[in-house]
Amino acid sequence: MPYYIHTTSHSPTSFLMCFTAAGIMGVICLWKAFQSLKLKKMAEALAASKARSLAMGTVEIEGHVSPLGKVFDPIYQKPCGCYKITVKELQQRGKSSEWVTIHEVASTQPFSLLDATGSIIILPLKVDWEESLTLNEKMGVFSSSNKDAAVVNYLSQFKRAFYSLKVEAFILREGDPLFVMGFAQPIDFQQPQHAAITLQEAARLLKSEKNRFSALDVNHDGQVDDQEWEAGLKNFKEELDRKAAQGKSISGLTKNIGVTPSPNVPLVFGRSRKDLISKTNNQFILMTAFGSALILLAAAFLALNGFSH
Repeated sequence: MPYYIHTTSHSPTSFLMCFTAAGIMGVICLWKAFQSLKLKKMAEALAASKARSLAMGTVEIEGHVSPLGKVFDPIYQKPCGCYKITVKELQQRGKSSEWVTIHEVASTQPFSLLDATGSIIILPLKVDWEESLTLNEKMGVFSSSNKDAAVVNYLSQFKRAFYSLKVEAFILREGDPLFVMGFAQPIDFQQPQHAAITLQEAARLLKSEKNRFSALDVNHDGQVDDQEWEAGLKNFKEELDRKAAQGKSISGLTKNIGVTPSPNVPLVFGRSRKDLISKTNNQFILMTAFGSALILLAAAFLALNGFSH
C-alpha cells in the first residue's frame, strides 16, 4: 500500500509580500518615533506658564481640573471634567486576530485648569492623550474573573458572541493633576455664574500659596494648628466665592483665554511635564529600535533574494 507524503511550500512571492509589509511597518514606526521626538523637543523648549501671566501662542501649563458644567462619564455616570472612551473588539483577520475600534466617544465641554494664580479654559478638541489610561479592562473570552460591574454594564450594549471586548478610558475628575500643552488664544466663552470653588480646591490652592499659608499661624508658634487652619480656610473660600459670584477669577478679573489645538500645535494632555517628556522619550527609543529592525530585516531579505537570482 503506497504512502503519500504531502509537503507544503511557500512561494518566493509570499515571502516577498511579508518582508515588504515588514519594511512598510518599519517606516511607520520611524514616523511615529519622529512624532514623539518632535513632541518631546516642543515640551522641553517651552517654559511653564502660570494662568495669571499666560501669553498668547504655544504654551504649557500645569494645574488641577475643575469642571465648568455638568459632564458625566458614560461608564460610571459620575461628574468629571473631560473623558474619552474607546471600545475595541477582538476580530479575526486571516490567520491572526487584532483589536479593532468599534466605538469611540469623547467630551467636548470646556473645563477649567486651576493653578495658584488663577484659572484658564481648556477646550478638549482633538486631544493627544499622553497620560496613562484611567481604565483598561476586557470582558468576554479573555476577561478576568474580577469584573467591574459598571464596565460590564457599559460593554453589554456591544456584546457579540464569540468575541472579546475591551474598553480604554481617559477620565479627568475634579482635582486631578493635569499638564496641558497647546495654543492659547482669546475665546468667546461665558463662564457659569456663581461657579463657587469646592472646599477641596480651596484647601489645595491655599496650601500652594506659601505666604498666605504661613499667615494662618496667628499665634506665631511655628505651626498651623487645626483651629487656625479651619478659620483660615473658611475665610479663603469665602473670598474665592465672592470673586466667583462677581465674575472674577482667583487672580482678579477673568480673562477668557482658552487653550486649544491649532493647525501647527496639537493639544496634549499629560499627567505632568516630567512624565510627558519621559514617556515621549521612551516612545522615541522603542519605535526607532523596532522600526529600524524591521527595515533592516526587509532589506536583508530583498538583498539575499536579489543575489539568489
